[in-house]
Amino acid sequence: MKATGEIVLTWSIEGEFVPAYDLYVYVTDGKSTTGPRSLTVHVLDINYVPVIKNLPLPSALVVSENSVLGLSIFQVSIQDIDGHDTHIYSMTSSPSDVVLYFDIDSATRLISTSATSNINYEAFSSTSFTFAITVSDTKDSASQNLTVIIANQNEAPVFTKASYALSVDEGSAETVLGDPGYLYQDEDTGDTHKFSMNCASNIGYFSIAPTTGFISLATDIDVDANIDVDAAGSATSYTCSIKVSDGALTDSASLTINVNNVNDNTPRFSNNLFTHYLDINYPANTAFGSTVSTDADAGAF
Repeated sequence: MKATGEIVLTWSIEGEFVPAYDLYVYVTDGKSTTGPRSLTVHVLDINYVPVIKNLPLPSALVVSENSVLGLSIFQVSIQDIDGHDTHIYSMTSSPSDVVLYFDIDSATRLISTSATSNINYEAFSSTSFTFAITVSDTKDSASQNLTVIIANQNEAPVFTKASYALSVDEGSAETVLGDPGYLYQDEDTGDTHKFSMNCASNIGYFSIAPTTGFISLATDIDVDANIDVDAAGSATSYTCSIKVSDGALTDSASLTINVNNVNDNTPRFSNNLFTHYLDINYPANTAFGSTVSTDADAGAF
């Protein structure tokens, strides 16, 4: 207080939450003193900072990859003595790109997975991260941390093509026919994959190597003995279903195996000796007999 009777602030009361101050005033002329007199100063428009009540959590919040888009995972709870205040919620993340996969709604205070961006465990630079959750009443704000861990989920291996084909020659059992060139993807790095096959009614013709997917003949296959082959070079076709598994989940594709007829049989005469008797006057360039031979290869090899 000045000698003139003016009352002034000695420091700023911005941010203070005391609603009123009682002052006791004395006046003196150097000989006598009058007072005290009570002077009450009321502080108007005090803003109380909102408080986030349920953060931080005692442990990290776990969210599974591939969670449903727009899935609610946490609701922020606050306390604000100024019951009429409007609150705005925001959040940032560390690493900074993680926040793109989550949203916060100021109306409901709900934190949810993004409505457009799927959570893919393998795509995150870090699967453990921290959100800074901030609530503002437009004048003051408060922040608390929310730690989130992304849980990895097993995802099925997927063939990138629906069908494959393998063209091979007829042969004997245990002949390795080759690699059909399977193309498949698995989001889960490090998974071990195994192959299996089902050829329906054509059981016992082929086998598959579980680790490589290579196809082998499980029995002798001689196209010449197959009634479906009626011309040289034609092939018998087998359609099988191929599965790739990561031990829990599978995907299937179609494999067509075309077995080619090859010239693998030696022609044979029907007799070791052929004898014909001709009259001495038998005319030239006229057939007088024949020899008979056979070839087990179907068609005109």
